[in-house]
Amino acid sequence: TEDEVARSLERVLLTMRISTSDPK
Repeated sequence: TEDEVARSLERVLLTMRISTSDPK
């Protein structure tokens, strides 16, 4: 469903943000 896709995208963006914020 579109909701699932939107949630997945949001989660991916959050993960990417966290990875970028990490000093590593």
